[in-house]
Amino acid sequence: MPRSPSRDLADRYTGNRDYFRQPDWIRRSKNWLAVVALGLSLGWFAFDRVMPSRAAYTHSHGPLADPHAALDATCEACHRGYSARDFSPVGAFHPRDRWHDLTCEKCHGGPAHHATVTADGKAFHEGCANCHHDHNGRTNSLTRIGDEHCTRCHANLPAHTTGGSPKYAATVTSFAKDHPEFAVIREGGDKPYAGRTLKFSHSLHMTPGQVYHKNARGAWTLDRITDPVARDRYRRPGQSDTDVVQLDCASCHRLDSGTGTAEFARLEKLAEGLPRLAVLPPRAAGAYYLPVNYETDCKACHATTTPPVTVGGAVADGFAVPHRLQSDRLREVLSGEYARLLAGGEFKDVALPKGPSGRLDPREAPAPQAAKFRAEVDRLTTAAMASLFMGADPKAGPDGFPAGGNACGKCHTRDPAGKVAAVPNKTVWFEHAKFDHVAHRGVRCADCHPGTDAKFKETGDTDWTDREPVRIAGVDSCKQCHAPAGTRVDLGGGKSFAGGGVRFECAECHRYHNNDHPLQGRGARARDAAAPLSVEEFFRGKKKE
Repeated sequence: MPRSPSRDLADRYTGNRDYFRQPDWIRRSKNWLAVVALGLSLGWFAFDRVMPSRAAYTHSHGPLADPHAALDATCEACHRGYSARDFSPVGAFHPRDRWHDLTCEKCHGGPAHHATVTADGKAFHEGCANCHHDHNGRTNSLTRIGDEHCTRCHANLPAHTTGGSPKYAATVTSFAKDHPEFAVIREGGDKPYAGRTLKFSHSLHMTPGQVYHKNARGAWTLDRITDPVARDRYRRPGQSDTDVVQLDCASCHRLDSGTGTAEFARLEKLAEGLPRLAVLPPRAAGAYYLPVNYETDCKACHATTTPPVTVGGAVADGFAVPHRLQSDRLREVLSGEYARLLAGGEFKDVALPKGPSGRLDPREAPAPQAAKFRAEVDRLTTAAMASLFMGADPKAGPDGFPAGGNACGKCHTRDPAGKVAAVPNKTVWFEHAKFDHVAHRGVRCADCHPGTDAKFKETGDTDWTDREPVRIAGVDSCKQCHAPAGTRVDLGGGKSFAGGGVRFECAECHRYHNNDHPLQGRGARARDAAAPLSVEEFFRGKKKE
């Protein structure tokens, strides 16, 4: 029979029948790899038992940001720990989901965004790690998130809003490209905004001497400011008392109250008799200016003082009345002060006899004399109200006085009930954005607030005592700097320059959390943790209750 082919193959190993017991390089490599793997596994197990925090840190994505630096080696401080479901067959295929399940709310309140967001948007917002990415180094910012996190909804806001009718711009993809005009300008334009109750002209107050025309008489000079403390406050270097008052923006708008400085001491004297903390709050330099108030910023030139009076040939000087009084309360103060003045003995024609202990009681005086006294008090009170409060015509306007005059009515308007209209708090104009005046203090104020520089009145068709429109240049003025580098900025008259280059992402100006309450910043109660931890619990990463 023919020889089997397998016999031929077997003959090749004649004298070497144990060839399979002699490992080649492939088998040797496999063995060594198995030994190394076993050694590494045992070494890692020992390392994890001896220094567990150090072991966990070695396989993270990188150092945490500065605010979380103390938690570098404590993964469980932020990440949810293992649970029984993580050892299930399904959980083995989704380890990434567990590491994205953070426990930020242990330390951060993290209120939601707008309540009108859709269910899908709400679910996305609840995952902190969807927008805030850590393990990117010590200097990484957790709040300067990319625009893609914002435009995810705002590029098509109706699709991400319940009802499909958002109250904000429907499409915004970039500040430099399609950001809408500021609402306060878009809705008001060149007209006074609806809530403005003060009649004020920045141009008039910035003009030397506060006069309407260049050659007008009666310019306001330093010697017309009777209070020497206030006079020195507005005096510029080298000025004498006969020089005109020249204000600048910092005369009224201050970032810092200057606690502990000579300037603060001067302002404190101006506010004597008033709550110091209310008039001069001791706030350090911040993003917004301190509120302008009458006592420290207006009283020096606009004192609420009654005119001199003449009664039966005797003359008495006027007197100061408190600020912030409504007309009815002001009338009571004036009546009482004039009654005290007429009872002083200088006005014998109308004086009343004093009762026991020097008490003045018109009911104990003869009827004709008491009637004369009351009539004279009413006459002086009405005249003072006409001159001081709302104008010179006692027959016009609510409460008998029109809007006008040289004191209260010069600046304030009245509501339908005849009361002085409340002045709204406009310390913050951009309610849905943040703005830092400190960062912009090197730029001329008038470049961003047009119409606030000095300007004499050239025509007679402008009432500079009327309510001003909002003096903000608009969104295009911001894009001069906050836009891609090289953006052309039109200066008019055929002139332009290449601007831009400053950050212009959404997070540069806009807040996110708690945005249904835009004026509640990072210090709002809604941002507080539900149950603050002890320092030890904080560093050990206490588990959620």
